[in-house]
Amino acid sequence: MFGTQAEVVRQSVAGECGLACMAMVASHFGLKVDLHTLRRRFPLSARGLSLKALIGIADQLKFHCRPLRADLPALDKLQLPAILHWDLSHYVVLEKVQPGVKGTVYTVADPARGRVRLTEDEVSRHFTGVVVELAPAAQFARGNFVRHLKIQQLWTRITGASAALTRILSLSLVMQIATLALPFCMQIAIDSAYPNQDTALLTVLALGFSGVVLLNVASSWLRSRLVLSLSNTVSLQSAVNLFRHTIFLPVAWFERRHLGDVVSRFSSLQPISDLLSRGLVGAVVDGVLALTTLCLMMVYSPLLTFLAFVVVLIYVIVKLVYFHSMKSMNLNLLTAQAQETSSFIENIRGIETIKAFCQEKNRQRIWQNRKSEYITASTRFGYLSSGFDAANYLLTGLESIAFTYIAIRMAIGGSITVGMIFAFQAFKQNFLGAVLRLVDQVINFVLLRVHLDRLGEIVFETPETESEATEEDKALEPLQIELRNVSFSYGAGLPAVFRNVNLTIRSGEVVAIVGPSGAGKTTLLKILSGLLQPTSGEMLVNGVPLARFGVRRYRNLIGVMNQEDTLFSGSLAENISFFDPDYEMQHVITCAQLAAIHHDILAMNLKYDTPVGDMGSSLSGGQKQRVLLARALYKRPKALLLDEGTAHLDLQTEARVNQALRGLGMTRVIVAHRPDTIALAERTITVANGSVGVDPRAGLELLRGMVVEPAPVTPA
Repeated sequence: MFGTQAEVVRQSVAGECGLACMAMVASHFGLKVDLHTLRRRFPLSARGLSLKALIGIADQLKFHCRPLRADLPALDKLQLPAILHWDLSHYVVLEKVQPGVKGTVYTVADPARGRVRLTEDEVSRHFTGVVVELAPAAQFARGNFVRHLKIQQLWTRITGASAALTRILSLSLVMQIATLALPFCMQIAIDSAYPNQDTALLTVLALGFSGVVLLNVASSWLRSRLVLSLSNTVSLQSAVNLFRHTIFLPVAWFERRHLGDVVSRFSSLQPISDLLSRGLVGAVVDGVLALTTLCLMMVYSPLLTFLAFVVVLIYVIVKLVYFHSMKSMNLNLLTAQAQETSSFIENIRGIETIKAFCQEKNRQRIWQNRKSEYITASTRFGYLSSGFDAANYLLTGLESIAFTYIAIRMAIGGSITVGMIFAFQAFKQNFLGAVLRLVDQVINFVLLRVHLDRLGEIVFETPETESEATEEDKALEPLQIELRNVSFSYGAGLPAVFRNVNLTIRSGEVVAIVGPSGAGKTTLLKILSGLLQPTSGEMLVNGVPLARFGVRRYRNLIGVMNQEDTLFSGSLAENISFFDPDYEMQHVITCAQLAAIHHDILAMNLKYDTPVGDMGSSLSGGQKQRVLLARALYKRPKALLLDEGTAHLDLQTEARVNQALRGLGMTRVIVAHRPDTIALAERTITVANGSVGVDPRAGLELLRGMVVEPAPVTPA
């Protein structure tokens, strides 16, 4: 059986539940592997895993699999852990079946929710009756392949950080000395000045320790400024490094993830930065303060010191007992927040569609459910935190009562003075405050693993190489693109979109990609653009494999216009030049003229300074498409790859654009459905039924050879 401390592997995207379940089962049998490692070995699409694909992965991990159908009473007879099919579209791991007070209790590790204990009725509502039993084969190899993100991987060396930390710790030391000096002042005043009616001594003490208080205030103010400066530096550098890494990740990584999930993972940087810049310094200071006050308290009274130490010990035990609950609730809270954010962004982005279908109330209900789940998770986490606060108050309250009783008894017996009681009380408060804060900080540091693991989903992904096109590259006239035995599938267990594609696109050639909708034309164009990597086979640029030529170097030599392309907040000139800080205005105008958008821009009040709105919302569909085409032309590409590049234009405007592009004489690869666009091609590539065929006929000849059946006429 699984141990109670076994880690639940949480899925990062909706379709990864099967892979997460395999990671948990493998870990149970001694093969500790993270999702990132499995994902690299078994690429998935957002559609998830079929049962056949899941069994195939288990077989490659050297498991014996036994898929079967079972009803609820048979679950306790399974070899556990086993994978259950859940809610018709999900997988979970059944860890344990045991009798409970109100019936059978099922312990389930859910990649989406964490570990849950369910009743028989709850399981029956989700379980579909399909089970996969797994047992390690003779070739099964144990090992630990789990990678954890280290904090230092989030930023490079911070200039001046060591000096700033030294100053912060020095000021903290001054503050602690001032804090420790005040109890002595109280003791001297009570034990010496008061009994002897020595007002002169009292005045000296008041003036002297007023200076100590002022020194403490000044040190605290300076330290706060230094901590804030260090915190901002750490936060900025780690955010810049992470964003730089994220933006260089392959397109496929983003296609598998919701925007809200990426935003949520990125926001995990903030608690890490705060804890490192503020919590780390606080932990060091609290540790020194706790150790110093403990030594002073031992000098005053070992018995009273032991009493305070017992309080600390009980608090630590309570924290450790509920640590795993805290970790699970924290992760549930972050997951619920990501889902709520995704739903909110999705609704705002699709507001026009929502209104067109009168679905405002329905979409509100969906978002409200996500928000309610987030509030529920937040409330549960808040209840646990409130419980810790209550335990803290209870322990310190009982300790104060016991301290007062024992201390007064000791004073009556003459073993301690009243001034010593006041001084010890002050030391004790400093000690308990420092130790309890230190315990909380240590727990918070351990809980950082939740945030670090979430960031690891980004950091451990391999970014694209950053090679750039050189001036020599741009001076090259020919640009020949070749595919050799290329096959592509969107994930493990999914059928190939196409197989063994071999084609060559010569310099200056105009090629049309045709075929029925959904056949894979856009996928093929994305491979030719270097945006998707083939599952097998290779792409060559001028006879050099793309990996060696450089993906970014290649992209800098081509212009691409996809169906999903967007504009960014800024002016039309900035968007056409793609925010080139030194853009050439005349070249911007030339590209706009080629794309037949120049006269439209001149008719606008601000002309080329006109803001495009959010993602081009201020432009019509045809205008936006022509601005995107002008942007693709601005980089002076050697080849132009267009996915329905003129689909939103009227026939007259489309003809003008095609005529202008023909005059450039550059290589063009066009995904098209319109006969007028296909007719421009010198060759056609047909994508259909998982295969790609190259037709040597020109587009016009191909169209003439097509037989178009008349549409059936329905009698009136």
